[in-house]
Amino acid sequence: MLMSIFGILTIVNVRSIRGQTDVNVNSARIQRLRSHDRQLSIMLLFQVIITIVISIPYFALAIYNAIAIVMFQYNFSSSEMAIYNFAYNLFRLLYFTNPVLTFYIYTMTGPKFRNEMKRCVRYGLKTIIGILGLRRCLPLRAQQILFGENQNIQTNNVLLSRTKKRDNIIVPI
Repeated sequence: MLMSIFGILTIVNVRSIRGQTDVNVNSARIQRLRSHDRQLSIMLLFQVIITIVISIPYFALAIYNAIAIVMFQYNFSSSEMAIYNFAYNLFRLLYFTNPVLTFYIYTMTGPKFRNEMKRCVRYGLKTIIGILGLRRCLPLRAQQILFGENQNIQTNNVLLSRTKKRDNIIVPI
């Protein structure tokens, strides 16, 4: 409930700030800010909706537990108890996956987040491969993509784009 309220307040605040644009600011900057605001609003909206959808079954079952079982001391048969335990464990599992789902929500809905994540993963891989000395074990294409090198790499006075690899030995064509 609080998340919904604060999410709506955040979207209202973003829209009110968007209306307060300075006349001296260039049009490209305004467009970029609006794009970032739109991405933030979409991510926040998805976050609130998914949190509510995932939380409602768990809390409904908890309320049922409090009313039917605790207050009225309802006794389940063995099949009812099995169904109740299955539903309880399923809804609890869904409820506790909520913090993990935020990563996937941001990755799917936010291009800026996605690009930053790719940059961080690429930097981490470059660092680990550099420390472990595994660069020579990677295929040339992977080295070019990972290390951001040009397609035509000059190695030992042989242009790699015009070479062929035979038995792990690079030979000119």
